[in-house]
Amino acid sequence: MNGNSPRDNSDLPRPDPESLGPEPLGPEASAANGPTHKIGPWTRLSSRDIYENPWIKVREDQVLRPDGKPGIYGLVHFKNLAVGVVALDAQGRIVLVGQHRYPFDAYSWEIPEGGVLIGTETAEQGAQRELLEETGFSADRWDYLGRMELSNSATDETAHFFLARDLKSGQPNPDGTEELTVRLMDFKAAYQEAMEGVLTESLTVVALARAKYFLEREALRGHGQPQAEKPRGDEPRGE
Repeated sequence: MNGNSPRDNSDLPRPDPESLGPEPLGPEASAANGPTHKIGPWTRLSSRDIYENPWIKVREDQVLRPDGKPGIYGLVHFKNLAVGVVALDAQGRIVLVGQHRYPFDAYSWEIPEGGVLIGTETAEQGAQRELLEETGFSADRWDYLGRMELSNSATDETAHFFLARDLKSGQPNPDGTEELTVRLMDFKAAYQEAMEGVLTESLTVVALARAKYFLEREALRGHGQPQAEKPRGDEPRGE
């Protein structure tokens, strides 16, 4: 997360479709910046790729630490932009998706979410696609809930969140890697479960908190839509 205090969602820009291109993060980054490259108080001396697949690239940098001593820094680059959707129906219920998560060998209830291949679609288009594929729902109204850095000490992965309303039901079409269960849950109950640690998936917890804040601000304005700021052209970073 960006570390800023909570603010009016009118200050949250929509992601700029022109800004979704990747920053150079592998050995090409060193080549582009000469033999060494300053990263804040760190100095990158060299980089090498350790592992790569269609979704991630792992690299190891030889560095000078902020204290001037030599060291290494490992970084995981995600090739996809993460998106998450809080889909809210007219009865105040949200759409949750249940699936078994391989890394934890555990079942997890989450908001609809997925990845956007950089350069193929915008974050909002990807969110619309993921909602439809995973749940069968589409939405006529979309509001942007901001971005999040998922684990900025070890990865450059960022996520963008959306609130979807005026839902229409349809037929889901999940990927072959997904065995999903879809259910509707009262928004307030889901938010409480997220705050109490029953729902634990990170995008879900943050997105529900962002959605609650957005809806409260909207209600204070008499149910008017927050004014959207023009994209700053710096969202997302590090993709």
